[in-house]
Amino acid sequence: MTKLLWCLLCSFIGCWGINAQEHPYERPPNTYEEYLKQYEWRIKQAYLFDVYIPRDLYDAFRVLDEATTARSKQKLLSVDEDTAWRKLFFSLGRWMMVNWAFYEGSRFEHYLRQLGLGHPDDMVRFMIVTWHRHLSGKPLRVKELVAQLAEARKKEHLERLRKGQVLEERIIRKVDSLRTDSIPSGVH
Repeated sequence: MTKLLWCLLCSFIGCWGINAQEHPYERPPNTYEEYLKQYEWRIKQAYLFDVYIPRDLYDAFRVLDEATTARSKQKLLSVDEDTAWRKLFFSLGRWMMVNWAFYEGSRFEHYLRQLGLGHPDDMVRFMIVTWHRHLSGKPLRVKELVAQLAEARKKEHLERLRKGQVLEERIIRKVDSLRTDSIPSGVH
């Protein structure tokens, strides 16, 4: 018995050593240039860490449709789209955000950015609302929804600025011209 445990332990350690090799972009970038290089690579990948990344909105709907039971879809359709995204934001929404790399970048995240969505939270809300509309057979109204989310993001930002507190004020005067009387002689 001890021999069997020893063999299993050795094989586990051996496999662990082999699998411990890093993916070329597994670590966070240290510089902006590294970030751009990683981002350019990531947006071209169909899979990131063994997770399929959708190409576009309808490909994402296909993935969600395949991964969701008929009962769960019925439950989703039993509520309006506003309630749906609020209820699913921290479950399905977080799953999409992590697995489809809305923060780090992926081909689907890049697609959503090209639609005009800039914040991962907005991408999640957009996906849940449009998927709800897709399942309901309603028009997606993508441009309207993107504009609505952008306006809400802008309004939230301005409200946060309005409520903010000034920590310190400084007045910095710009020197219009260099005074020649302060330059030592012989330096001109």
